Amino acid sequence: MAHTRWTLAALAVLVLCVAFVSGCIKVEGEVKVNRDGSADVAMSLAVSEALAQMGGEEGDPFGEMQDALPGSEWQTQPLEEEGWKGVRLEGRVARGVSLFPAAEGEQPQAHVSMRQRLLSTDYTVEGELQMPSGEKVDEDETARTPQGHIVLTQQTPEEETPFDDEALAGLLGAMGQQPSVGFKIRCPGTIVSTNGTIVDDGAAEWRFDMGEMMGQPEELPALGIHVHSRLLNHQNIGRLADKLAEERDLPDMSALIAEYVTRGLLPNPPKADPLKAGLDAEAYDNAIGIIVIFEDAVGGPMAGRIVRGLRLNADNITAKRLREMYELVSELEGDELVEVGAQAVLKHVKMLSD
Repeated sequence: MAHTRWTLAALAVLVLCVAFVSGCIKVEGEVKVNRDGSADVAMSLAVSEALAQMGGEEGDPFGEMQDALPGSEWQTQPLEEEGWKGVRLEGRVARGVSLFPAAEGEQPQAHVSMRQRLLSTDYTVEGELQMPSGEKVDEDETARTPQGHIVLTQQTPEEETPFDDEALAGLLGAMGQQPSVGFKIRCPGTIVSTNGTIVDDGAAEWRFDMGEMMGQPEELPALGIHVHSRLLNHQNIGRLADKLAEERDLPDMSALIAEYVTRGLLPNPPKADPLKAGLDAEAYDNAIGIIVIFEDAVGGPMAGRIVRGLRLNADNITAKRLREMYELVSELEGDELVEVGAQAVLKHVKMLSD
């Protein structure tokens, strides 16, 4: 009877690649990014007990998986749940290092970068998960050449019917076990942007439709991962609020500054040592004043688009530019700004209807 086994030289693309081994798997992963840019990674990979037993005398299908993990920073332990058998991996990776175990010499498939700014620290998790081609690999060749993904190998006598992946997936599905593939990335602070689903302020999640993935052609593009979060520097925000109160007679500004920094509306340039950097109270008074004027006239979302469009939040914005823009904007009447906005909307609607 035909039998199968898994080989794994690296788990760099574990989450997506396992999906193509069978239709009855469960993969759950969580990445917790720490304030220093390191990350704690936990991943659980399980298959149905019925599928695990198909290896017969081949033994534990997860043994090679554990042996192939590079470095001692990764720990594994058996995972057994009702109807499932697998392995759980845990490890801490340094900033810039691949979040998922990778073979020696491979580039990080996804990694964390961190940037200190004047009023916040920004974290970005970015990279690609490469989907496998799904091709069958000769067992001897697999043993000689480490693979960067899980490979399904087969030993099928010539007189026997070739192994049918779809038939196996259908059989296991009929047993009532549903495939589950997904992972979550949790970052310090509040998520600014992501191509995943935001599940709370600091976490994004990706879940994959196994049926749809298994029905795709063999050659599939890599899946891009992006999460950008912002952790407020409350010490510098407090310093700025104190300077605004002392030098500009603007008390109790901390909450407003924090909101505008979170939304990315205030100048927030990179700084190697933010707590030693200077703070220009006049420049930030003008920047905040511009935002308030636009918000009062056209609302928060539109004000944000205007500020970003004029690049008033740019890292290289000057105090002179902010002062000149505030003087210009403060002379505009609220009704005038509303009328300008209405004319822009009218022009856009006409363009779409033509």
